[in-house]
Amino acid sequence: MNRIASVLLDRYGIIMKNRLRSPISQYVGIPDPVPADWKVDAWDEQRQPSVITFTEEHHGEAVETQFHFQSRCQENGDANKECTGLYVPGAPGSQIDVIVVHGWKSSSLGSVKKMFHEPMGAEGYNLFFMELPHHLHRKMPESGFSGEYMISANIARTILSVQQAVKDVVDLVVWSRAQGHRTVVIGTSLGGLVTNLFGCTGTPVDALISIMYATNTAYLVWNSAIAKFIKKDLVAAGVTYSQLERVWEAINPLRYRLCVPKEKVLLISGSHDVFITAVDSQRLWEGWAKPKRIILPCGHGGMNVLPKQIAGEVLAFLRNLL
Repeated sequence: MNRIASVLLDRYGIIMKNRLRSPISQYVGIPDPVPADWKVDAWDEQRQPSVITFTEEHHGEAVETQFHFQSRCQENGDANKECTGLYVPGAPGSQIDVIVVHGWKSSSLGSVKKMFHEPMGAEGYNLFFMELPHHLHRKMPESGFSGEYMISANIARTILSVQQAVKDVVDLVVWSRAQGHRTVVIGTSLGGLVTNLFGCTGTPVDALISIMYATNTAYLVWNSAIAKFIKKDLVAAGVTYSQLERVWEAINPLRYRLCVPKEKVLLISGSHDVFITAVDSQRLWEGWAKPKRIILPCGHGGMNVLPKQIAGEVLAFLRNLL
């Protein structure tokens, strides 16, 4: 995609995303001091795997399998006490599990399914499309749209939601490895931030792939039009950028050490991304000692326009690794 087309597509995407905005400010105050336990989840070798159940859902003639397990975070609303998502089994006896984490405000899993369902299925991999807190089945009944309560001017709830997502990924990986499987974690956009933080937990994983990822959430909110209404609420409440950055440092992966071997990490960015600035994605790449990185000639919308190319890059990386 050329630059003009990429930018126009991203700007249209921002307009569409911003149609979903909270009718009232979500701001409830800055927690100060920040509790000491607001850190990334730490790996525990003694942690027992969660009990995962699988249920079938019928959509006309189609049948899908949902997975469910109790989240270790029980303080983020009743709808989020359970982690759920779509499970797509691979080839019989497959021992490679791929966990895919979607982006912010996703109203369905369509985008990540379009990218990975068929190509990963052709490789025989088992797929777990995990739903983020406050999205899809996990949306609170009073919330106006999927994702409204995950990233917002509610500073403490944003931290809690991101940390819960990281814990849910950790528990999926722990379960996968308890089955004797190899495990891959892939995140897109907000899911990329979650994946990046997961990479700092110390949880053993065979590959970590982050696509069009965010790094510094405060920087994103302050500098990207995708979050302009959140910034508006914060500014109206008197919050400064430095205050927000200090508090949200708890969910900045650069605060921590990457625990995944660099050769197992793949970062994919768009050279014309309007959602996630080049400055933000560059900082993570440099902070992680420059693991393998692919910069595609597209914007954030490239995930919808170039899904086959992105999936092809991911599969080429995995074939050389697994």
